[in-house]
Amino acid sequence: MFRNFLKYLMVATVALAIGACGKDPEVAKREFMKKGQQYATDGKLKEAIIEYRNAVQQDPRFGEARFALAGALLKTGDNQGAYREYQRAADLMPNDANAQMWAGEMNLVAGLFDDARTHADKALAVDAKSVRAQLLKANALAGLKQLDAAVEQAQGAAGLDSSTRAFRNLAVLQYAKGDNLSAEKTFKHIVDAEPKAMDARVALANFYWSTGRRDVAETVLREALAADPKSVVVNRALAALYVSSERLAEAEKPLKVVADEAKDLDSRISLADYYRATKRSKEALDLLAQVAADPKGFSVATSRKGALLYAEGRKPEAYAALDAVLQKEETDTTALVLKSQFLAQDGKLNEGLAAAQKAAAANPGAPSAQYAIGRIQEATGHNQEAIAAYSEVLKVLPGSLDSQLGLARLYLTSGRADDALHFAQQVLGVQPANEIALVIVARAQMAKNDVAAAERPVKTLQAIAPESSRVQATLGMFYTLKGDARNARASYEKAIAADPSNADALGGLTVLDIADKKPQAARERLQATLAKQPDSVPLLAVAARAYTTMKDYPQAEMALKHIVEIDPSNTSASVQLGQVYIAQNRTDEALSEFEAIVKRDPKSVVAHTMAGMLLNGQHKREAAKKHYEEALSVDARSPIAANNLAWIYVEDGGNLDVALQLAQAAKTAAPNSADVDDTLGVIYFKKGLNSQALAALKDSVEKNPENPTFKYHLGLAYAKSGDAASARQALETALKLDPNSTEATEARATLAKLGS
Repeated sequence: MFRNFLKYLMVATVALAIGACGKDPEVAKREFMKKGQQYATDGKLKEAIIEYRNAVQQDPRFGEARFALAGALLKTGDNQGAYREYQRAADLMPNDANAQMWAGEMNLVAGLFDDARTHADKALAVDAKSVRAQLLKANALAGLKQLDAAVEQAQGAAGLDSSTRAFRNLAVLQYAKGDNLSAEKTFKHIVDAEPKAMDARVALANFYWSTGRRDVAETVLREALAADPKSVVVNRALAALYVSSERLAEAEKPLKVVADEAKDLDSRISLADYYRATKRSKEALDLLAQVAADPKGFSVATSRKGALLYAEGRKPEAYAALDAVLQKEETDTTALVLKSQFLAQDGKLNEGLAAAQKAAAANPGAPSAQYAIGRIQEATGHNQEAIAAYSEVLKVLPGSLDSQLGLARLYLTSGRADDALHFAQQVLGVQPANEIALVIVARAQMAKNDVAAAERPVKTLQAIAPESSRVQATLGMFYTLKGDARNARASYEKAIAADPSNADALGGLTVLDIADKKPQAARERLQATLAKQPDSVPLLAVAARAYTTMKDYPQAEMALKHIVEIDPSNTSASVQLGQVYIAQNRTDEALSEFEAIVKRDPKSVVAHTMAGMLLNGQHKREAAKKHYEEALSVDARSPIAANNLAWIYVEDGGNLDVALQLAQAAKTAAPNSADVDDTLGVIYFKKGLNSQALAALKDSVEKNPENPTFKYHLGLAYAKSGDAASARQALETALKLDPNSTEATEARATLAKLGS
């Protein structure tokens, strides 16, 4: 029976294939196209897209079908798919002005201004008087910073257009060029030409507002409101002006008009947000309940309700509101991101991360989900994952100040001062008085030991936020770098007075106490602070570092283990714990700790590097190599891993070209490392590049003149270059520094060859 059924199925399949193949592709594509157009007319876009794709499959060069497909994709929100199809359609139909303009406008939105101009020119070649094509070219020229040409092009379009469409574009370009007098004149012309067009009056008001003439902008809007009291666009603009001016009481009336007249979701949500901002939670909740009664508004209104309830401390109700949304739609991005934030604030970081990751998986392009992931990964010390998440946000929202600040913080923590400066300065370009960005710039410059460069942001911070605990802690660091212990201590004490939990200030005072030979004072301060906040991870980390410096390893171990108990995912504390074991020669325990870290967190560069170093010390080179390679797969700029892996290649007689690439990468990341200079020098020596070897080895000895190995390598390079006197001096110094080193025998043999 089964055999007969299979035979029937095969025959039927062959018959269908013959039927499809037998139809003329030209006829088939037209039939598919016709069906697609009918579906599109009926509003059945998904079905239309299928038919258009069928038509394109019959003839990939069917430009008309690709153009129709692009339009359908655009209406469904698939902008990327629409972009691709419009470009293909334009390529296939070079003489179709409409196709060229659509392709150009999509390029304009994508920021591909040169391509947009090319399509505009093609459209104008077909129809030189097309206002739409002229405006496309004008905007493309503006994008290319050719503002004079852009304005000229827009003026030409305005001369052809009896409506005010081209004049609106012209006014915007004149404003962009900085020609405010001409822009004002054009905006006024539009209002005179269309006195009943409220959007024209709002455009004029926005112009005045953007040029700092807020009172004139308000006058224009009030006159517009007198002409049309129920205009949604005017009331919305007036409300925005009042809110931005902090005249919240006056904003209520226009917001209510917008909500009553527009009767749309966004307007009512905006009014609810206004009630929330003005601490009128009952009115906000009542309005959100009305919006939630509409199935279209349920998710957004109920999520807003959850945020309001959580802010008021009504946490069970807040979680219940979000769960109600997620029961209807388990991947609702807004609800998942809010739940992630609530869980993180409540100390449930792993659950919060899971919620954010679920949101990102369901909507990969959602910047809010990636930002939530970044915040939690940063809080748990997973710096590489946090960097990746913030970077994803910037791909979608290049101007996200929060993500730029996140990257600046992480790069500063990771020792990448230049990268930290880059992102912090991006923020300062938009917000010159941003306290956090200024703090990062100051600390990054201090990390580079550039006191003069650090002084500028420090002075700005003193002027704008002298009472800030964060600012005072930064001042303490600055004075410490300058060697001014008295002012450093005073600043740290001010920081702690403003915020007793400021870990930077506590750490700074502890360092000063230890430097002043007052370890007991440091202990007492640490113990008193931790007695009040025994579970504060930042304060415990300060204590661990202090106890390690004082070589009180049992206390350091206790502090670090407590951090790991509180936050098992805290890789940084686990790494420090391993380092404490190493300091006590408990290498097996240290290795176990680092191996456990990389199992929990395979992307921990530090743990891989430390494990590699310990294994290398045990002469387990292959295992060490794997850890170094894993570290470099996560961060190719990791200098210790790159340098140590290069050295393994050198010692094992491996590929010197690969070793050189690794050492050069380490040199780029750590230009002041004597170890890296030594590795580079030895590689050059083995490759027969003696002049480069001497230069690198001299640098290593200059940076660390007491290292016998560096002296020994320099001596060999001098000997090979024929400089016997310098070689003898370097080798003899190496033997004096350590007569029993592993290189001592070869050093004596080389000296013997050099003679007296």
